[in-house]
This record gives sequence, structure tokens and C-alpha cells, in this order.
Amino acid sequence: MKVEDLFLAIGAVEDARLARSEMFVSSDDKQEDRNMKGKPTRIIRNLLIAAVMVNMLAVTAYAVTGFLIFESPEEMISFVFGNKTGFDKAAAGEILDSDGNVVNVQHGFDRVEADETIVAEDVAPHVDPVGQSITWEGYTLTIDANLYDSVTQCGLVTYILESNEPLEYSLQSDGTVWFPSGELVGFSQYGYSYIIQDQSTDTKLTATYYYQLRNLESSDLVITLSERVGRSQEEEDRMIEELKQRLRQEISEEEALAYRKNSVGGDWPWFEENYTREENIDAAYRDMAYLRLEEAENCPDQIIIPETVQEEMSSITLGDGAVTLSPIAVTIQEDQIENLGHSFMGLMKVKFDDGTEYTVQDGYISNYVFNVSDDDGSNHTYMFNRIIDVDSVISVIVDGGLELVADKLNEAPLR
Repeated sequence: MKVEDLFLAIGAVEDARLARSEMFVSSDDKQEDRNMKGKPTRIIRNLLIAAVMVNMLAVTAYAVTGFLIFESPEEMISFVFGNKTGFDKAAAGEILDSDGNVVNVQHGFDRVEADETIVAEDVAPHVDPVGQSITWEGYTLTIDANLYDSVTQCGLVTYILESNEPLEYSLQSDGTVWFPSGELVGFSQYGYSYIIQDQSTDTKLTATYYYQLRNLESSDLVITLSERVGRSQEEEDRMIEELKQRLRQEISEEEALAYRKNSVGGDWPWFEENYTREENIDAAYRDMAYLRLEEAENCPDQIIIPETVQEEMSSITLGDGAVTLSPIAVTIQEDQIENLGHSFMGLMKVKFDDGTEYTVQDGYISNYVFNVSDDDGSNHTYMFNRIIDVDSVISVIVDGGLELVADKLNEAPLR
């Protein structure tokens, strides 16, 4: 693979979420986690494997009938966007060391109960059963159901991962699932998995994968089991070191450094200041080694969910079309907003006609399941941690207190 091909495999950055990944680790682990942003981390890794998976011949998975995790689409949506997950609230604040220095931050969030009417009328009708399973190396993956919103290109799948042995993973305070040696389930589209705790055991992980279609190669959601399920961490470490040495013979240090700079995106100044040139080059070879390893071995079976839409989910536009908002997500064309001044979105609120507000992001408040933008800041997306009534939205408020009014109200007085 040429270094140019590696560049094309990277399509998004999410600084805020990467910061959240550091919230619950020790100081030593935290430094390693920051240095390992290009490991590739979840946001990079999911996109890197996409080009490989979509070009593989899919093997038909065996079918499972009916909904397995929830009894109905309404129950499913009320849970995954509701406040009964067991990971529903956390206070925002700074974590200090014994000397009073800030060593980490706790991002706050607050899930709310899903409105039954909005769930039934605006969201649940868009849930489709999938009912397919694949088995490999002692693991069985079952995709239960899929929800997709074509307006924001966001969606989610519910799934069950079962193993003959206990599964090793950790959880953040919001229920995000992290596998210490890399993903066990490979998704071709960007996203994050959140545990469904009351239906998970030591050998069974039940989860929701919230995603957005960001892979430029294909609009399908391709799902498979990662090659990591068939080898130990020690074996993987050995293979990575061997691949790093091989890559040093194939790719120059200057090309590796350029790859590193591109992969970390807007964080590059931080890495350039805090790590030596040699350390960044070594990290680049490590990143490319992980990619090479992921290309080498993959489960032969895949579950493919095509981007098919029966009808669009309800939505509105705001700010003369710069913002598109649905019950589950919002996309913001930042280059279409006058007076925004920069491409980093630090404030996002949704204002309703009854005067209440939904704070999606503000400082350490992070009321979303993911938050991602393009490298050039031209498009920003939040997928909400709740369901909202788009008919009640009158505006969104972004950085600088800039208020973007719903286009539907341009010809009518505000209520």
C-alpha cells in the first residue's frame, strides 16, 4: 500500500471525543492514550478498515428471525435514546492532583426519558430488523436491528457478541465500550459502541453501535469480526514490531512523518511540541503496521447493511440551510455560517418554542453519543443522546452565542 492510499483512508477527526477517551485512565495510561491517537484509535481505525472490508466478497450470514434484544422498535428506541441505560448522568468538572493542578477532566452528560409519542411517530417506523449472524474463531456476532436517518446520515445497530471465553473490555462512565487490544467487531463506518448492560454477561456483550456514513468508498455499513479474536496481545505485539521494521524499508521517514501529521489532523502542533521527531516517526510506522495487519487477516464472513431508505425521517433546516436537524442528530455546514470565525465547534444548544434548551455541548458538557467534523471543518455532526421533537425547535445556538433560526419560521413570527 502506498502512503498516498493511507492518506485517503483517513476522513474525520473528533478532538472532543478523543479527549473524553482520556477521562478514566491513570496518569501513565493517559499519556499513552494521547500518544496512541494514531494507533489508529476508534475514529481512525473504523475508517481505515473500511476500504478493505467493502472490497471483500461478502459471505451470506445465517438469518435469525424476529427482534432478539428488545420486543419492539418502540422499546428499542426508548432504551437506546432514553435514561434507563445505567449510564445516564455524570457531573462535569476538573480532576486535580494533590498540588491542585488539572490532570484530567470529567465530561458531564444527562440523558432524559424518551417521549413516547415522538418515538412512535418519528423514529420507531424507521427501525428495520436485520437478524443475521456470523461465527468465527469461537465468537458469534448477531446484528439484531438497524435504524438509519438519511437526512443526517446517522444511524445505529443493536448487536450481540458472544464468546466461548470471558470477553475483555472496559467501559467509560457513559457506557462506551473499549476493547484493550483493539476492536473485536469491525464496522466500515465511523461510530461508537455503548453497552446494553442488563443484557450482557461475562461471555456476551449486548450493545448499540451509533454510526455515521463517512466512508467515501461506500455507503454500505459492512460489519465483520476483527482478526484480533484469533490471536493474543503478545502475538499481535510481535507481529506489529515485525511489520514496523518491514515498513521502514518500504516508506521513507519523511513520508511516515507526513502520514503522522495527516492522521492526527488539527492536533499535530501538540504532538510536534510534546514528542520528538523520532517518536512521531515511530508512531507513524506503528500506525501503518496496524493498518497492514488489519488488511492481512479478516473474518471471511460479513453482514452488509445497504443504505436503503423507505422515507426520510422528519427534519428541519436552520440558518438558511446551514444546519439540518432530525430527531436523532444535527449536521452543521460551518463554512455556510457567517460570523462563526473558526472551524472548531465548542458550543451547541437547541432551543425549543417553550423556552427550554437542550445543551448538546458547552465546555465540559457533552450530551451526545458522538461529535465529529471533517478535517477542513466544513461539516460537523452531533448524534444526540436523546430524542428531540423537531417541530418544537425554533433555533440552534453555536459559538459566540450566534443564534440560527429555523428556516420554517422565517416567514412567520417567533412563538
